[in-house]
Parts: sequence; structure tokens; C-alpha cells
Amino acid sequence: MFTGTIAGLNLYTFNFIGKPEVQAGMMAQEVFEVYPEFVHVGSDDPQTDPWTIDYEGVKSIIGEFSTGVK
Repeated sequence: MFTGTIAGLNLYTFNFIGKPEVQAGMMAQEVFEVYPEFVHVGSDDPQTDPWTIDYEGVKSIIGEFSTGVK
């Protein structure tokens, strides 16, 4: 479910199939369009090699965006 944006990135809440816990995050493909350096591009088989996000890198961008520091 779409919940908003920050630093030009969409935020979502979701739960994995079969898991009741709600997670918050971003779609790696969308992050890749803006900040490709923070995304590992997976293979055609997401079960063995999924796209993943370096959230530490993304947090640094969000921190710069929220404080106005570049």
C-alpha cells in the first residue's frame, strides 16, 4: 500500500505472503531510477537473487534532504 514520499522516493507498507507483520519500505526498481548506486540489481529469479536496497545509503540521502545539506 502506498503511504507517501520522501526525497522523491515512494514509501510503502506491506506484508510478506504468509506473514502477519507489516513492513515499511521502498521498491528497489523505483529507487534504482533515482539512486542506482543504492540498489543491487537482481536476476530474473527473485527467489534466488532479488533486487535489494542499501537502506543505509538511502538514509543518508533522506538525512541530507530533510536537513537541506548536500
